Amino acid sequence: MNSVGMESTAVCHVVAMPFPGRGHINPMMNFCKLLASRKHDILITFVVTEEWLGYIGSEPRPDSVRLVTIPNVIPPESLKAVDFPGFYEAVMTKMEAPFEQLLDQIEIPVTAIIGDIEVRWAISLGSRRNIPVAAFWTMSATFLSMLYHFNLFNQNQKSPTNLLGQVDYIPGISSSDLAELQKVFQKTDQRVFQLALECISKVPQAQYLLFTSIYELEPQVMDTMKDTFQFPVYPIGPAIPYLELEGNFSGTNDSHMVPDYLQWLDCQPKGSVLYISLGSFLSVSSTQMDEIFAGLQDSGVRFLWVARGEASRLKDTWSDDRGLVLPWCDQLKVLCHSSIDGFWTHCGWNSTLEAVFAGVPMLTFPLFLDQDPNSKQILEDWRIGREVRRDKVRTLPQLTIHLHSEFQSMAMNHVVAMPYPGRGHINPMMNLCKQLVSKNDTILITFIVTEEWFGLIGSDPNKPDRIRFATIPNVIPSEMVRSKDLIGFMEAVATKMGAPFERLLDQLEPPAPSLIVTDTFLLWAFDAGNQRNIPVASFWPLSAMAFSVFYHFDRFLENGHYPVNFQGAFFCLESSHERVNYIPGVNAMSLMDLPPPMMATNQDILKKKFKKMFSWVPKVQYFLLPTTYELESQVIDTLKRNLSKQIYPIGPAIPYFDLGDSSTTFASDDDVNYLRWLDCQPCGSVLYVSLGSFLSVSSAQMDEIAAGLSESGVRFLWVARGETERLSKVCGGKGLMARWCDQLRVLCHPSVGGFLSHCGWNSICEGVFAGLPFLTFPIVVDQFPNCKLIVEDWKIGLRVKEFMVENLAYLVTKEEISGLVTRFMDLESNEVKEMRRRAKELQGICQYSTSKGGSSETNINSFIRDILLSNSH
Repeated sequence: MNSVGMESTAVCHVVAMPFPGRGHINPMMNFCKLLASRKHDILITFVVTEEWLGYIGSEPRPDSVRLVTIPNVIPPESLKAVDFPGFYEAVMTKMEAPFEQLLDQIEIPVTAIIGDIEVRWAISLGSRRNIPVAAFWTMSATFLSMLYHFNLFNQNQKSPTNLLGQVDYIPGISSSDLAELQKVFQKTDQRVFQLALECISKVPQAQYLLFTSIYELEPQVMDTMKDTFQFPVYPIGPAIPYLELEGNFSGTNDSHMVPDYLQWLDCQPKGSVLYISLGSFLSVSSTQMDEIFAGLQDSGVRFLWVARGEASRLKDTWSDDRGLVLPWCDQLKVLCHSSIDGFWTHCGWNSTLEAVFAGVPMLTFPLFLDQDPNSKQILEDWRIGREVRRDKVRTLPQLTIHLHSEFQSMAMNHVVAMPYPGRGHINPMMNLCKQLVSKNDTILITFIVTEEWFGLIGSDPNKPDRIRFATIPNVIPSEMVRSKDLIGFMEAVATKMGAPFERLLDQLEPPAPSLIVTDTFLLWAFDAGNQRNIPVASFWPLSAMAFSVFYHFDRFLENGHYPVNFQGAFFCLESSHERVNYIPGVNAMSLMDLPPPMMATNQDILKKKFKKMFSWVPKVQYFLLPTTYELESQVIDTLKRNLSKQIYPIGPAIPYFDLGDSSTTFASDDDVNYLRWLDCQPCGSVLYVSLGSFLSVSSAQMDEIAAGLSESGVRFLWVARGETERLSKVCGGKGLMARWCDQLRVLCHPSVGGFLSHCGWNSICEGVFAGLPFLTFPIVVDQFPNCKLIVEDWKIGLRVKEFMVENLAYLVTKEEISGLVTRFMDLESNEVKEMRRRAKELQGICQYSTSKGGSSETNINSFIRDILLSNSH
């Protein structure tokens, strides 16, 4: 036994005791290197047998990781496979005493022991000496749960050697195939199996449990393990040598520095090579190796095969430069090489993690113990592989030619997006889709619109490649005439779009849809998803407060407030200021702030519509709110409690991620005139005016607004769409009229100091993001409660319209508008200063929420994680 005297400068001294095998020593060493890279005052004593020191002693490692040895009291590595049960028993019975003697000789006090779980005495020894022990598990968390809960088989009267049906009582594992578990028990010597169970029974005596796994790959079982053990459980990630990757060797000029096999890979076409390795310990018979070899010859596939002791024999019979046979290679570097297209593997856990890290699909050929459950995870849970049947070994390699592209397609998460056909619905859903594909490379989105809408948005220069358009026929009235018969348009959407949507859904190119994101108002999309077992996410394009108002429609019935009746046309009557405080999550609001549909005279029809509108709630898997949690926290928390659904406040669905994109193009020089004009205006001096892209006010009201703006003397930029030329003659020289503008860019311009808005939700989100106060001019539906949100709850605005008439005929006069605009844009007014201060405060909240670690960023990442996990299962 070598000397273990060491300098005592290290604060934290960890002793690492791996099981004596390559599949255990390597991951523990990689973990120790990771610890050493993260903590500079750590000293790690890594204990191996004298034989294993000969194998790994010359491998590079940090100075703070030091090898010490115990005598060769167990059979040599070369004989381990001949009698593995005897080898396993020797590890359990003969290594403990010399390890304890070693601990007595170590001069520096031991802070903790990292002990392989399959070295069963490590935990007991730590307990005797009052040294904390971190139990180190080198296989999947799923397999540990199977073994740890093995007693459940007996409780459920299942024989481990005659397993039929499906297991549904292994905590954290849903419907594991019993036939797969049966393979484990049938292939494993019963002495080995019983010793393994004894080792695992010691785990509760440890102080920590370390899984060499990734939480997101095994979330359910990880959560169960954390609940099972009364001490910290850490999924530490793959214990593979990714720290030592030095980039791609391709193109290296110094050929002496690059191994021959990497130089060979450099000469192969991209994605053309099958890598084969069946592990470093138990392998297959020579007969089976010959079958694999013959299959590779017949396939015509390029391959690199690490055949260990069989390498020389197999190499002698192979002369084609299409393949390379080796006794060893740097496996992770090989898997990460661009020429590698697939991995034929025994499914050892380390090899599995290296393949996942490299993004390589697998052909599974399990041999021993945990490798069958690992294969099941690869094939069924993650869906990134195909099984090699023993009777098909000769024919399977030829299928690997297109393996990567096939599994790349399988690994894609195909999201179908179905927006309501309107600018205020299509834009936010497209912005959501752009965020989804920007955050995960496996998401592919089919964005469905009518042929007319494809003509309007199909040339979007900022659309990512992984968002593709698909169209359905123009079965609804044209966008050009929608406002003339809104009820008829809505009926057409409800009754005529469902059938062509379903036909398109069934005809989409692979991969098959894994999720439908649909506008909440498209009820037929929920039914289509449920009929096809496709999860559905409901995208509500309005505020969370508006949702609560509509969803709790029955509260108005119960309290006698439906239909709202002011015994006359005007909200200025005393009854209009009556306040209601029974809408869950919503602060008390006056009846004048209720959506106009609440004032409908045909209450039976509306009751049916509201009931039908929210019939999707039991059918949906996810609910997306394009709002900032901090701005509507009270109502969002209430909805989370009451709906029992996964609710994600994903942040404003506006194009803030495009603000820094200098590649944005404009149709003509005229389109950027407004930006040049803004550059010439004083800071905070311009009122931006836009009353939406759909329903607007009467021409008479537009004239009053124009005259009021002119009389106020305030600078303004007004996007008036079709009324631009006519109104420009009324407005005078202080302002600029535009047909269209990039609204968010304008709102974020330093010269803009306020926003006269119709209070559409997208416009509100953009105004808040830009830190502006509002003049509110609601026109339809949710815009009235949104107005209340701005003026009363957030206190960042003033009302332009205090009254309303059911037919929208009431005019706000030019005098009223002029006075209000003058008051609103008075930068010296304390009232305005306070509004602007408050608006900047909300801007900070909103923008922080979309940054790394903010609530919106966290919620959209959670949504992505959840849909990917759902798809993987």
